[in-house]
Amino acid sequence: MRYQIRHALVLYAADTILEDVNFEIHDKEKIAVVGQANQPFGFVNDG
Repeated sequence: MRYQIRHALVLYAADTILEDVNFEIHDKEKIAVVGQANQPFGFVNDG
């Protein structure tokens, strides 16, 4: 195992984006954080 993340918390300003996230990254595995361009962490402007 290369990395192990436990109980991670991701904040954007005062907003909690992810809470209590757990995952493992093993050798030769890759991860990506994907979101809509120009929108912080998946917030959608409906107006």
